[in-house]
Amino acid sequence: MAVLFKLVLVRHGETTANRDGVLQGQTDYPLSDTGLAQAQIVADHLAQSYTFDCVWSSDLSRASDTAAAIMSRQRAPPPPPPQQQQQQQQSAAPQQQSTPSLPPSQADSQQQLQPSSSPPPQPSPPPPQQQPPRVTLDPLLREVNLGVLETLPRGTGRQRALAIKAERAGVPLAQYAPPPSETMGDLTRRAASFCALLIDAARAQRSAGAAAAPATAPPSPSAHEDGAPDAAAAATAAAATAVASAAAAAAAPVYLAVSHGGFMHALLTSIMGVEGVRSLGNCCVCEVDVLEEQRPGATAEGNSGGGELCGGGGGGKRGGGGAVLYAPRRINDTRHLDAAGLQSSMVVENLL
Repeated sequence: MAVLFKLVLVRHGETTANRDGVLQGQTDYPLSDTGLAQAQIVADHLAQSYTFDCVWSSDLSRASDTAAAIMSRQRAPPPPPPQQQQQQQQSAAPQQQSTPSLPPSQADSQQQLQPSSSPPPQPSPPPPQQQPPRVTLDPLLREVNLGVLETLPRGTGRQRALAIKAERAGVPLAQYAPPPSETMGDLTRRAASFCALLIDAARAQRSAGAAAAPATAPPSPSAHEDGAPDAAAAATAAAATAVASAAAAAAAPVYLAVSHGGFMHALLTSIMGVEGVRSLGNCCVCEVDVLEEQRPGATAEGNSGGGELCGGGGGGKRGGGGAVLYAPRRINDTRHLDAAGLQSSMVVENLL
């Protein structure tokens, strides 16, 4: 198995609805003062450990504002390799035009008219400065649509909610048409679509890197005269392979997604098969390594491409690449908030 990418999930900071015990769903409540402080704390925390290659966020303001705070603390990604920098400089440098040759007599007179010293060469422009990635706002990452329950206190039943909303609308209950809502199945399908999007992005990034990198072959163990493999050479080759695997894992892209408790719960439990997810606090951090089985003889291009690759039970369906598995590294980590003395509102399993 090889690390395809690392996914860091962050729930938005506390909102006024979280503070007041109100069901928000897809209603766009702003961050509270505590939520703004939480966003700054998680931003500082993530900046110490991660440099993100791509960033996605729900388009609801409580998530996008949290994502903006996180990216305000982010460093620029590492510069491209020296060979790529040289290619960028050569492409950016102005092309010199060749002058036509003159006959000897004209060339001598031309030299007399020109100054004796040539102007100093112009320095090549510096390579473009690297910037942190922009946040992609995607409605796929929205919270579950709670329909008639939104804006009402937690614990309000559906029949009571219908009566309240009909009264607010000034129509009889029998004539009241409630707004549309989502089922947990709808939410899970959105989470699966986003997971497939991430896998496709990682495979495309891997294929682009493989196309730009020079081809290298792993060392092969030598053999004795009798045809038996040399043990020392075999150990060296195995060590080189292990080092290459570790380097590939370190080079795997790191993705950030800022979303909501209900969406993150569906993604972690129903899609990635992570067990024991009982609660997700405001500005909690979850980290999952997404692994892909490397099929013998498959190239990076052969493993690219995707589709329906996110299955439950911790595994993935086979598509253009190998099977995809999920290895959680930390779930609902709020230690950065605990150290600052900021409480975190929780979303408990099956609350929605």
